[in-house]
Amino acid sequence: ARVDATITYTDTSVKLPSGAVGRAWVQIAGDEPLVARRAVELPESFLRSDREKQTNRMLIAGLAGLLLVGGIITGALVVTRRRPIVLHDGVLSRGQTVGFLGGVAILAVLDRLQSLPTQLFSYDTSEPWSRFVGTTLLGFVAVVPIALFVLGVWLTLGALRRRVGVPMAPESASPQSDVLVSGLGIGAVVYAAAHFDSLVPTTGIPRTPMTMLDLAIPMFGGVAGVPSSALMMAAFVAIPILVVGGIASNWKVRAIIGAAIAALIAVLVANLAPPGESDPARLAGLVVGVALVALGVRAWGTSSALSWIVAALGFQALNGLRLAVYAPTGQERVAGALTLIVSAVLVALIRGSTQRIRTASS
Repeated sequence: ARVDATITYTDTSVKLPSGAVGRAWVQIAGDEPLVARRAVELPESFLRSDREKQTNRMLIAGLAGLLLVGGIITGALVVTRRRPIVLHDGVLSRGQTVGFLGGVAILAVLDRLQSLPTQLFSYDTSEPWSRFVGTTLLGFVAVVPIALFVLGVWLTLGALRRRVGVPMAPESASPQSDVLVSGLGIGAVVYAAAHFDSLVPTTGIPRTPMTMLDLAIPMFGGVAGVPSSALMMAAFVAIPILVVGGIASNWKVRAIIGAAIAALIAVLVANLAPPGESDPARLAGLVVGVALVALGVRAWGTSSALSWIVAALGFQALNGLRLAVYAPTGQERVAGALTLIVSAVLVALIRGSTQRIRTASS
């Protein structure tokens, strides 16, 4: 029985050049005004030109993304079909698979509960409440496909590493120290590469500041997503490198494939970056960052797969440390400290179980 409407007025008191006009918006719910805003409406010719430019950028980014993902998937299929298995360690049993899926699903539910206030705040009163609640609950059911996706990515990573010859645990005299040193080394390199472009000044509009105050319990932040994020981060970085290493034995062919992957990533980032942030200096920084990650994984990541998980946890620990020091609010600083603590505890658990995993694999 209520009608929501937005009424737009032309602000004739403001004279703007190039065909731009001032506008005033009043949003009304029934007979009650909710919001009144003033803004500038740009000329239609400018909007058409900008829309065409953004559409072209999205098409180029989509094509580069399809080539990148399709190439990696094709390479993974070629490696798994043509190369024999040289290692038989790290295979999940049925009980371990069920526990893996259950753990990822529970953590995904906790993460969605954290973001529930934001979802409720986005409710549009023109939509029936029952439909909105059903859609929101359907998002919680979606944690099952998410858990299956994480499991599939991890199984793909395991299949590739067993064919390339990367063991689950180091085969050295001190595997625990090797996992810790190599994993933290890779994590530090990846963190430095991810923030390498911050050394280049930007000329565009600064990004909108983001906080964690819209979460249900801001001080817990994204702690529930630390394990799943670590697994996915390790897989997304290691799978392309394993594909390049397993698809060819000639280092020249590997260099060509690696350069093609780096070029596609540069095209993808350049077309998805906000205006003013896709300058050549930042693209060069991106290429240098990808090269640093590849060299770091080549130097420290071939000893064991556990070091990849430790590297991802180390990356998140550094992010938590940065948040704990520079976050604008006290609750976010607590969230950063908790992320650092949880990541450090998980690293300690992996280090403590390295010897047991090595014994079970042998």
